Amino acid sequence: MFFERRIDAAVVHLSGPPAERAAYAGELGETGCPFVLIEESSAYPFGAAVRADNREGAFRAVEYLLQKGHSEIAFLTGATAWPALEERLAGYIQALQAHDRPVYDDRVVAASWSHAEGEAAARALLERLPRRSAVLCANDLYAVRTMAAARSLGRASPDDVAVIGFDDFEFAAFVDPPLTTVALPGYEMGRRAAELLLAYLHEGEFPEKEVVFPATLTVRDSA
Repeated sequence: MFFERRIDAAVVHLSGPPAERAAYAGELGETGCPFVLIEESSAYPFGAAVRADNREGAFRAVEYLLQKGHSEIAFLTGATAWPALEERLAGYIQALQAHDRPVYDDRVVAASWSHAEGEAAARALLERLPRRSAVLCANDLYAVRTMAAARSLGRASPDDVAVIGFDDFEFAAFVDPPLTTVALPGYEMGRRAAELLLAYLHEGEFPEKEVVFPATLTVRDSA
């Protein structure tokens, strides 16, 4: 559709390894069709970007857990390569290093996105962690699975294991306990992407090449 110019513009969300995403975005930039990348920077002709500050959000989440006295903090993510997840993992590592805490490979776990395998991965991770520990999850679904795995091991959140999610999905406030999570302004990001494309179609250029929205920690009862 891009190369045949059967569309006027597009919002694009790429997945896969970074080199593969860069190659695809480079091809899109050669078509002359304007596009906005979601969750990834764009230095391509005819391209702009809208993303959330996932790295900073993860950094603040880890700092919060450290302030709560947790020295064992793990990171649980899905196996698929997404730019947002890469940034969340980078923020987790950066925060530990900034506070002179070691980053252990066995504390970073990538699992399948399926419910059963995600919960099994969370359980296996928790079995390696002491009772007074914490897990930062790549999204809220993984956080809920981690709390379920903790319950199956006789551990409660937040007393035995603190859990923080990412995205602040609508259900996050209604699980038991209500989920502490890093909130992203998803609706506003989508709206801004559309506004950038409409501006390009009217003016022939983007008013901004990159828009970064803050990611904010929403504290509830799971951490």
